[in-house]
Amino acid sequence: MTKARQQTRFEEFAARFTEKAKAGPGESAAARLGEDYWASVQELFTRDVTEEELRRLVIAEPQDTYRFFTREVDLSSLAHRPWYERYPLAAWKVFLAMAYRLSPPRRILFAVAVPVLAVAWLGYLTLVLMEILRGQWLLHALPSWMLLASSLLFVLLVLELRDKLVLKGDLEVARQIQFGLLPFEPFEQGGTSVHAVMRPANTVGGDYFDLIELPEGRLAVTIGDVAGKGMPAALLMALLQGSLRTLLSAGFRGADLMAKLNGHLFTNIPSNRLITLFYGEYEPASGRLAYVNAGHNPPLLLRRDGSA
Repeated sequence: MTKARQQTRFEEFAARFTEKAKAGPGESAAARLGEDYWASVQELFTRDVTEEELRRLVIAEPQDTYRFFTREVDLSSLAHRPWYERYPLAAWKVFLAMAYRLSPPRRILFAVAVPVLAVAWLGYLTLVLMEILRGQWLLHALPSWMLLASSLLFVLLVLELRDKLVLKGDLEVARQIQFGLLPFEPFEQGGTSVHAVMRPANTVGGDYFDLIELPEGRLAVTIGDVAGKGMPAALLMALLQGSLRTLLSAGFRGADLMAKLNGHLFTNIPSNRLITLFYGEYEPASGRLAYVNAGHNPPLLLRRDGSA
């Protein structure tokens, strides 16, 4: 469900809740509010729930999650072992595969929680079995429901973990693509040497720099920053680079280039986003640098004698 749809449904729920809270003549406000509250709660947890979605939650998603966490685990080597060795070893390999996908501090929580939950279930099932053998089917209600609730919550977290790790893999691919768009290779031409490095705060981000050779023998040098972090900033950074290079190919230079670029970005990015950019045109033959600073941090020119 999209965020926009969730917001709409929340607003509908709030509107109905507020309307029912206004009791009419001869009616109890508390009674109307309580009746509508439980009806709204029932609708919240039953609306749009289909049999197909429930079947996928119970059958398909666990299978997909199992395949996701075991796709790099070799379970075929355990096929020749007896079942009482095969299944514990398979569980151990899956446990390690899941742990390696977590950050080191979270591995500690995972390594504590899973064995404790497994021991709790083993102890509970042993207790129930002993009661059955004694002919006393005495179910300890509170511990059993707590154990069941914690197990369901664990399953839910594992499903969410799979989705998060899939997204993390996509972000790593996006990072490789983003770094492939930037000129990290040392640039040497006509006595001019350029070396660049970048370390984003997140996997991907809105940091931008570029070196673009111009037909006039000059070199365009750009440093920019998209407000925000993560994938939204990275997408706008790619838009910035593509727009800038297109306008340069069309012959725009200097202040005219920045004005044209600003107008294009203004109509194509959200109103709550902004981009700062330093753009310079360097002439290697003369050492002259003409630049436009479009809201970016003032650049520093470090001279040979150490002065700035």
